[in-house]
Amino acid sequence: ALGYVRERYSLPDGDIGRNKHQAIFLKGCIDKLCSVSTITNISSILNQLQGTFTTNISFNDILSLAQMQLDDMADWNIKSYSILGYGQDRQCFSLDEEYYSVEILYDESVDLAKQYIESLFNGEILQ
Repeated sequence: ALGYVRERYSLPDGDIGRNKHQAIFLKGCIDKLCSVSTITNISSILNQLQGTFTTNISFNDILSLAQMQLDDMADWNIKSYSILGYGQDRQCFSLDEEYYSVEILYDESVDLAKQYIESLFNGEILQ
């Protein structure tokens, strides 16, 4: 799984392909975490995982989310969006003023991402 989510050099679309792989992996994790067999054992699982991750969500809030999922077994509607751009060698002053390959983002693509984020903060569901 780690190799799958990190690989980009052998993919035709490079970093964008890696991002797609990461989204597929996260969707699989969410599907597994939302399964009845996992949710009904969430307390035990969290105790086993204690100290292996950091979160600002309390243990009780995680249990409440698990109970909510058990109550309605709703599907998660996961959307992803890649900000587009093009690669170019640029001088990076934070890295010894050497030239490095960087992604120059298209303003229109960044603006659309901002709109999506704002919509989510306003409670809208993205289609």
